[in-house]
Order: sequence, then C-alpha cells, then structure tokens
Amino acid sequence: MQNDQLKLALKTQLIKKRGEVLQTLQKIFETNNEKINTIILFSQKHEELLNTELRGLKDSSFESSNNILSDRILQFIDTITEEDALAYNLSQSKFQKILVICKVPERESFMRSFFPAERWKATEFNASGQPLETEYVNQFDLIVFDNEPHNSDVDQDALLKYYLGETTLPIFYYGGYLKLLDDYKMRVHSANTVFSFHGRLEEMINYLNQMR
Repeated sequence: MQNDQLKLALKTQLIKKRGEVLQTLQKIFETNNEKINTIILFSQKHEELLNTELRGLKDSSFESSNNILSDRILQFIDTITEEDALAYNLSQSKFQKILVICKVPERESFMRSFFPAERWKATEFNASGQPLETEYVNQFDLIVFDNEPHNSDVDQDALLKYYLGETTLPIFYYGGYLKLLDDYKMRVHSANTVFSFHGRLEEMINYLNQMR
C-alpha cells in the first residue's frame, strides 16, 4: 500500500534529514490546517534544536529534547492515510496533466466523480464528442477515454481511433473489451468496472513514472 511505503521512506529519512521530512509532511497535509499547525510547531522546535547545536550550546537536556521531537514526528507520520499518500504521490507524479474524453455530454458528471479536484488538480474534461486539435491534446501527459455508451454504429470507435492515430500519448481506456486495443498494448491500459478504475489508473501512472 502506498501509505506504508511512504511512511517507511519518511521514517528512514528522519534519522538524518528531519528538516526534509517536515517539508514533505507539509506537502502531504497542505489542505489540513490542523495538521499543518502541528507541523509548524515541529519545525519551530527543530530549528531551535538545530541552532542550539550549531552554536555549541548543547546541555544535558538537549538529547532528550531531540529524541522526544523525533518520537513525536514518528507518531505523526503514522497518521498518514492511504488517501493522503495517493494524493501526495499524484502531486509528485510526472503524469499530472490528464485529459478526460467523454463521447457524450451525459457521461461527464459520471467521469468527474472519479477525479475529485482536491486530488486531481490538473485534470480537464471534454465531452463534446468531437476530436480536439492535436496541438492542444499534446500539452497533456495522459488521456483518459470513456468509451460509454458503446453500441453497434459503424463509426462508434471513430473518436477513440482519432486519439490513437493522431497522438502518441498513453491512453487509459474505460469500457468493455475492444479488440481494436489489442494493437496498442504498449500505449493503452484499461478498466471495465468502477471498482477497478482507480487501482488500474494508479498502476498505469506508477509504471509510466518509472519508464520516463
């Protein structure tokens, strides 16, 4: 789980780089005022101890105060939730600018429910059913394509074919199995249920981050 990995990384870093850990915690909890206030207090105490050490003014209580602060930060790190970790990892991701394409306007509100603004901060939606200019599309890092509704019309996949043919961006496909995509396995990742959507999208973004 992402929060376990993030917690372990922060706890390991805390041994030698407490100041950097506090900076990361500020980013993780940037929208949580109560926790930001706690982090500010931690930072003030950290700076106070650092200045004491740099000035050679350590007394018998220094190590005790230092250890107490680190212990409190360790306990604070344990409050990071899976949602906190996901939001932070996405904010640090190279793949932040996402273009969500819906074939019909009626699907836009449904797709927006997958992308709450506080977590997905650089996401745009287009439900016009018309292909967008390639130059505009290329400013994004990833396309999410909603292939519902899917019926038996001859050109039902025309819009998807446009983005597959006219762009080189990776595409996250939401919908039922489509044989067309068998030819694009290196570019397209997919989910076919609401339950698998976020897990599969996160999986794709993590892979793309490692490959870039």
